Amino acid sequence: MNPRQGLWRRGILVLALAFVVYVGLSIRPSGARTKELSGQVAETLAKEAEGIRDRLRFRDFVYDESRVDGATFRIRASEAIAFSSEGDEVYRLKDVHFETPKGEGRPALALMAPRAEFHAGTKALRVFDGVTLEGEALSLRSASFRFEPSRREFLSEGPVTMVRGRLLATAEKGILETEGGRVRMEGKVRMAGHAEDGRFLRMAAAMLLLRRDGSLLAKGEVMVQTLDSILRSESVERVPDGEGDRLRATGPTTLSLEVRRQGGVSGPVAVSGTFLDLARDAAGLPLSLTLSAEGDAVVLAAPSDGAGPRRAMAPRFEASFVAGELRTVHAPAGMRGSEAVPGDGQKGTGLRTVSASAARFTLLPGGAELDLAYLDGDVALADGSRATLHASKGTLRGVDQMAVFSGETGRPARYEEESGSIRAQLLTWFRKQERVDASGEVRTTFRGGRGGLPGSSDAEPSYSESDTLRMSTPDRVVTLTGHVRAWQKENVLRCGTLVLNDADRTARAERDVRTVFRRKGQGAGAPGKGGSETVWASGDVLTHREKERSLRIEGNSSIISGSWSMKATVTDIRMAKDQSVESAEARGTVVLEDRSTGRRGEGSRATWKPDSETVTLEGAPATALDGKGNRLTGARLTFRQGRSRVDVESGTGVQSEGSFRPEGP
Repeated sequence: MNPRQGLWRRGILVLALAFVVYVGLSIRPSGARTKELSGQVAETLAKEAEGIRDRLRFRDFVYDESRVDGATFRIRASEAIAFSSEGDEVYRLKDVHFETPKGEGRPALALMAPRAEFHAGTKALRVFDGVTLEGEALSLRSASFRFEPSRREFLSEGPVTMVRGRLLATAEKGILETEGGRVRMEGKVRMAGHAEDGRFLRMAAAMLLLRRDGSLLAKGEVMVQTLDSILRSESVERVPDGEGDRLRATGPTTLSLEVRRQGGVSGPVAVSGTFLDLARDAAGLPLSLTLSAEGDAVVLAAPSDGAGPRRAMAPRFEASFVAGELRTVHAPAGMRGSEAVPGDGQKGTGLRTVSASAARFTLLPGGAELDLAYLDGDVALADGSRATLHASKGTLRGVDQMAVFSGETGRPARYEEESGSIRAQLLTWFRKQERVDASGEVRTTFRGGRGGLPGSSDAEPSYSESDTLRMSTPDRVVTLTGHVRAWQKENVLRCGTLVLNDADRTARAERDVRTVFRRKGQGAGAPGKGGSETVWASGDVLTHREKERSLRIEGNSSIISGSWSMKATVTDIRMAKDQSVESAEARGTVVLEDRSTGRRGEGSRATWKPDSETVTLEGAPATALDGKGNRLTGARLTFRQGRSRVDVESGTGVQSEGSFRPEGP
């Protein structure tokens, strides 16, 4: 090769190299800086690029991404440096804007940050130096965020602050899900401000998830506070529901709230359980409340006018409200309740309790007074230790202040108190009148009084059976009707109606009266010295006055003692202090009979003295007959029990006469 040819070839090589350099410098990404502006690249970006070979610097960076599912985003920056790293094209950006247009089911999103680093191959993006994320209804701020393209999420790399309407929240970490427009905040979440409906709200939790529709989910020692309630739970979810919303809490849960009552007055109520569902209207007033627990959910109500603190426990409560006032409470799986009542000096009136297999309560407008309560299955009520009631079903009416309790076959309703008990198929309690009515196989036990039965004492309990019963506490009167049988030890009384008055210590029996009582035997004809024998008495009406120790039998009166019987129109019996028969006086048409001797007497008045075992018969005249046909008459005849002797006395206008039949051979 001659010198001229070598020079030619060198010229061509220089031209080719110049062309390549020219072409290389001419190929730039959209928005790249011109040669004249290359010196204006940010100083920080230039420093970060030191030591990186094959780097490219330019302005007005724009990157658009479209996906098959329709999701798109755009990254814009005022300045950029591009270089390759581990096979990926990397861009370091300044004054960054990240945008996603609004799509079907996806919110519009805008991000602003001073700095960013974008990997074009993996679509990974990191923004830092103070970042603001703007959604449709919220704003997130943090020192830096990372974008995870596989999950389409922005994750903060430090504490995050969220502004949503008039709510401000902070947390140790924040995550924005761009697809669903959800924000998840984690670690010491704190939120306060006013919700969309204007209500004040304060919240604390370990995690908070907010959705586009206004719903939220909080977990981990959650506390939600409003002006009239405080809710604590392991998990709380709020979801829009019509014009209002619903709060659902799971895990150990407590809720304290003000329940509106009549006249605008509110009363505090505290509930606890493991699941709570509270529905509220647009004004934030409660509409319904469901509370349940694996064991027992608990409802506590503060004292109000006329009522002390109340407590109710049940596996499940269902409550409804009207205009914020509590209207119904339903416990379908059983409940137990108690109410503290100011003491009135009576024993056991400090605490009232109730329990049932199922219960439903309806309150009057105002939310403080009971309208109707229905109790079903194993009903039990107690007024302290003073009185208890057990039944199969019960209905309580607050306005009438009455309660009706019913039993079932083999399991009657039972009312028990210190002074006695009542069992019946149906028990009705009238609180205003302080009265108890019972019907259907009524059984009673009374201790220490209730008028007493003939021959009875307060030292032993008395019992009764009847079709119906009425017990009035103010006047201390018990009335039994229909197949009445009352007894105390051996003393028994049967009649159609029995009225026991504990105030004046009287007993009155009517209609087919029959009574049996024991008396001490004193005379020779008695079963034994110091022993006792049975006295049978019957008539239309029996009246017993314990204070006067008197017993009157009227209308077809009949008394039988041992072998003696005495029938009359009216019989008055005088009782001794030990309730034995001291004397008896019969009047009207009197008929005596001594079955042991076959003797019979007739007169208008008879006096029986058990101590001497004698009966004095008076008449005009009085007549005595024996089984042999012998006949005696006189003004006064004295019969001695067990003896054949009869003493005859004359009186004014009445002569003594005797008619004897001769003895046979």
